[in-house]
Amino acid sequence: MPGAVAEWTAEDFREAAPELVELAEAWRVDTHTKHAVAGKLPRRIVEEIAKDAAFPPGSKRSLSSASPQTLAEMFNALSVPLSFKKIVTLAPALVYVIVRDLQVGGRVQKMIADENERQAVPAQEKKP
Repeated sequence: MPGAVAEWTAEDFREAAPELVELAEAWRVDTHTKHAVAGKLPRRIVEEIAKDAAFPPGSKRSLSSASPQTLAEMFNALSVPLSFKKIVTLAPALVYVIVRDLQVGGRVQKMIADENERQAVPAQEKKP
């Protein structure tokens, strides 16, 4: 057995839970905006979709405040050993950093492609 089963508390998830909410929101916004960009929708529509995909502030606060207790109850119900505590604390933060890095990389690639396309248009217009 990986470790003794003990009582998980909301405090065990106090730091990780908000990061999980941020990660879920980032994933949601990224998914919807990628579809919009792939559909070649205008930038203003993509920005509107990103805004709409973000969690409403009240819901986000509720998720962040209720998540620690809910996660503690879930881990206790599943009899997850406390020896996994370091993993539970580190994993959401690490995944969040990786997802954000991928998002930034995607945005940079999109900006480069847009700039290359913008520069190519005047060059084509100059040709007789």
